[in-house]
Amino acid sequence: MPRGTVQRGGAPAMAGDAFHLTVETACAYLRDTGRLPDGEPCTAAALGGGVSNEVVLVESPAGRWVLKQALPRLRVAAEWLADAGRSEVEARCLEALRPLLPAGAVPPLLFTDPERHILAMGAAPTEARNLKHVLLGGEVDHAAVAMAGTMLGAIQAGTRGRADVEADFGDLLPFRQLRIDPYYLTAAARNADVAAVVLESAREVACRKQCLVHGDYSPKNMLINGGCVMLLDFEVAHWGCRAFDPAFFLTHLALKCIHLPRRAREFASAALGFWAAYLAAAAWPDGAAIEAEAVVHWGCLLLARVDGKSPAEYIRSEGAKQAVRTLATAVLEGRLQTIDAVLNAVNG
Repeated sequence: MPRGTVQRGGAPAMAGDAFHLTVETACAYLRDTGRLPDGEPCTAAALGGGVSNEVVLVESPAGRWVLKQALPRLRVAAEWLADAGRSEVEARCLEALRPLLPAGAVPPLLFTDPERHILAMGAAPTEARNLKHVLLGGEVDHAAVAMAGTMLGAIQAGTRGRADVEADFGDLLPFRQLRIDPYYLTAAARNADVAAVVLESAREVACRKQCLVHGDYSPKNMLINGGCVMLLDFEVAHWGCRAFDPAFFLTHLALKCIHLPRRAREFASAALGFWAAYLAAAAWPDGAAIEAEAVVHWGCLLLARVDGKSPAEYIRSEGAKQAVRTLATAVLEGRLQTIDAVLNAVNG
């Protein structure tokens, strides 16, 4: 299929609810829906879809595609159900962000299949590296982290005040199911001493309507290639609270400070670079206010990554988990109120 061609639907070869995308079914699915000619060579390989999706890389003479199917039940220990229709949210977000970001910053959308909750995107270059893996390997890519801040600021600056974007992304159901309930509400239920602050923050992210929010703004959803950063995974995008995305990204950098203490100073420096780049690009007129908002959500999200339904898989030891809880509690009790203060604390 030519890059940049968006198709929706297709001749169904099997019932939508019964079809499960796998490396074994991907090529047959493309042929059965008329998107790949019979007899054309096709190979498929599994990609890391996290806990919420099946993701398959398909390669044929027509090109390299990524097929993604949203799961109705996430792959975690606790029961976690979510509306698989969030794949359509992701498709709309891909199209909305393309004019706001540099060329190549979002993958091209090729087609969607709402019946089976599948979307197809152009694949990233083979040499692209996942930013999460780079950081966990101890390589602190300051330029990529700063670019992530610039891109986030551009998204917020380019969408605030836009009634069309608000209308397209006003449904908070995926965000409630994938973030508010499993992160904020679960963490609050397990931490009575700070539960009131976490619950108030949950109310805030549900009620504030300021700009387009990615909802999973994480290094795992960023591919780096040279000086370019490609952003992925838009299924919880919504019109909401400006502080959530920067807090989400900062959470991952703070967790890596705790996981790799010998690199903590570098991660903290990168976090400051991210924040400065974000503020410059977002151009909110009240920088101090958004910093205060982001810090509180940072505390909530730190707590959620050890006591929510989706704990960070690399924070394994009880000592590391307690270090995260201690940092989060200091934030939520108001003892750490600025970006600098939190980073100084985690940097020891």
